[in-house]
Parts: sequence; structure tokens; C-alpha cells
Amino acid sequence: MTRPPTLIELIYAQLNAYPDRSSDVIAKMIVDELAKDDLKKLATRQVELIVEHHQRRLVRKAEMAASISSTSTTREDLRAIARAEEDARIEALREELAPQIRAAVSRYREAIVMQWTQELLDSRFALGDGRRPTWGEATTEEHECRIQLLLRSTHGGLMAIARHEAALSVMRKAGVRCLNEVKPDGEQP
Repeated sequence: MTRPPTLIELIYAQLNAYPDRSSDVIAKMIVDELAKDDLKKLATRQVELIVEHHQRRLVRKAEMAASISSTSTTREDLRAIARAEEDARIEALREELAPQIRAAVSRYREAIVMQWTQELLDSRFALGDGRRPTWGEATTEEHECRIQLLLRSTHGGLMAIARHEAALSVMRKAGVRCLNEVKPDGEQP
């Protein structure tokens, strides 16, 4: 019985097979190949966290509005505090999901068969700091740097999916076709 490829293996296979295709086309191809249960688990967790975050934000907003007149703290200070709290929650989420993402990557890594062709060895990849080593010249540190860059991108993609799903939920609940048609209090215009 063969196991399915890991996410990173699937990404590299698509990038190598279709180097001229746009990122959105490759992303769709990859998502279409993911096991529905795995994708659904990751997306569901992201949506849960966004809903929880939204609920906490509403409470925090009401608390801030109630206390703003009784403190010398400016609205900008409160926004900065709220942003720092949100950043801390997102970082905690990244740490929580890291083992699951690493497990998915391992599954893909075990499934792919890499062929170290001269074309691959001569091709370059970005490290996010301006350096672009070739596959053939990249050190272990540079490969690890690239993995970390891709993991950050994966977290960003999951957050983006969750934001879009949250938007869909709000629009469907309000029975509107776009977010601009939702009143601030959630009522339909």
C-alpha cells in the first residue's frame, strides 16, 4: 500500500512539472490533489480560531470603548496592544499546527522520488533575504532556511483561506453577494 505524497513533495512535483504555470493554477492543482479530510481538518481549525478571535475582538472592543474615556491611553495605544495580542495568538497557533504540518510534509517527502537532474541542480530558489542559491550549491542551512520560508507561507495561506471562509459565512448568513452589502451591525441593507 503506497502512502499519499507530502504537501511539499506535491508542491515541488507540480512546480517541476509546470514551471511556467502561475502560482494560483499550481495551488489549485495541489489543493485538488490533497486528501479532503486533511484539508478539511486544517481549514476547520483555522475557521474555529478566526471565529474565536472575532468573538474575543468584539468583547475587547466593547471593553475598550467603555474604558477609553476613563483612561489616558490613546486609541492608537489600544490598537497596538490589540495587535500585539493578536500576533501572540497567531504565533501560538503556528506552534500548535507545526507538528501537523510537519507530519503532512513527511508524508509527501516519503512519496516523491527526486531525480537530481542537471536542470534541477542548476535551477535557483529564493531564501527570502535576497540570496538565490542553486539546488546543486545550496547548503543544509540554505535548504532549512527555504523550508522555514515555505512554512511561513503555508501558515499565511491557511490564514487567508480562513479569512475567505469567514467572509463567505458572513455573506451567506446575511444573504448578500458581497461584504460591502453587510451593515456594520451584521444586518442586511
